[in-house]
Amino acid sequence: MSSIDFTRNRHFLFQHKGYEDDWQHLLDCWDFILNTNNVYPKLLTYGELTDLDYLGSQHTGYGDFQLNKYVYNFFDNMDLELTIDNKIHLEIQEHNWVFHKIKVQWLINQYRTVGLYSPIQARFKKIPTEKLHKQSGNRLFVHPGMSRVHALRHVRAFDSKVIVWDPHEYIDKKHMTFDEWYNMFSDLDHKIFGTNVQGECLEMHVNEDRKDMYKTVKEIKLNMYKHKRPLLIGECAPDLEHLFRRDNVQNGVVIETDKVLEYEDLRIFLDLYPGEKEEIEQERISIRTIR
Repeated sequence: MSSIDFTRNRHFLFQHKGYEDDWQHLLDCWDFILNTNNVYPKLLTYGELTDLDYLGSQHTGYGDFQLNKYVYNFFDNMDLELTIDNKIHLEIQEHNWVFHKIKVQWLINQYRTVGLYSPIQARFKKIPTEKLHKQSGNRLFVHPGMSRVHALRHVRAFDSKVIVWDPHEYIDKKHMTFDEWYNMFSDLDHKIFGTNVQGECLEMHVNEDRKDMYKTVKEIKLNMYKHKRPLLIGECAPDLEHLFRRDNVQNGVVIETDKVLEYEDLRIFLDLYPGEKEEIEQERISIRTIR
């Protein structure tokens, strides 16, 4: 058994040169989490976790309310300068909202065109008493996959796999073996590394360079929206009025509606994507991009 303190956070870079010993450390950490801390990985679908009320509703933080909030904050902060590759800006909440709304949009398009190649992962995380789940005393916290979970919600990909680290047998599912867990990541075209989270779970991370995602931030904000709020032709709820233009200048993104546009409708804008989907037609709502 390793002499490493597995109650502390640690990366296991077993696929990187000079870190070959980390493979055994990873195995030892797995043994510690399951057999000492009694936390067990289980495989569920997004739909199963929705039925159990761990995903999908507003109080979970992973429902449609959050998707609509991404779009709301994106429009509300349209005047902000670009935040590409600027970690200082991303530490500011308003900039963070803008960037991650477009990241979710990018992931939605990835799902529809090439697929998402690894499952989201989650663990139970204690939160203040007044917010606790009645049935568990804990809330599900998704990581890695904090943006993917929203993209999958938007496209209703309820058959998508989710790995959940369960500390108290809240969920009636069999425990995954190490091979079952590891094989969900072993065939990827990218290097992977494990992260021990204080002996509560093992996260598997993928080394990837998402340059096209950063290009998408610029493409959507500057070229699709022209750095302007959408032009609304029609009515909206009074508390949404400030999110739209009324100048009748037909460029950027234009939405026409013969119904009253509500907060719950905002996530429809996540379907737009440069070069893939620049027009949306739904009953009583039409959105188009004018370059």
